[in-house]
Amino acid sequence: MTKLTVIKTTERTSADIPLEFKLDSIRLDDPFLFIIGSIVNNSHFSFSSVAILFTARDQENNFINRDDLSVRPNTLRPGEVGYVGLGGEVLRCTDCIYKEEIIIEYKIIGKKHSK
Repeated sequence: MTKLTVIKTTERTSADIPLEFKLDSIRLDDPFLFIIGSIVNNSHFSFSSVAILFTARDQENNFINRDDLSVRPNTLRPGEVGYVGLGGEVLRCTDCIYKEEIIIEYKIIGKKHSK
């Protein structure tokens, strides 16, 4: 059975936004990874075009796939919660069932708006 590990990436870009991701569940059903979770906006700012960028690598750090999954709603005002994966969005992970471990790094991206 493939071990699935989800971690926050340390890579930084100008599109990063400081929202909190809470993983509810992750399931591998070859060739797809089903990732379900929520995004909480605990800041004093609104964000639009919110998505989560997932990068999958194997236990030897070999790249498997990278894709962004939309957050619904994709505009989050202070105190609001958005959800990822509830609409059936998936990350393709071909042949992942043959891997010992899959490490899924995530980062939250979007556009910050002033109050």
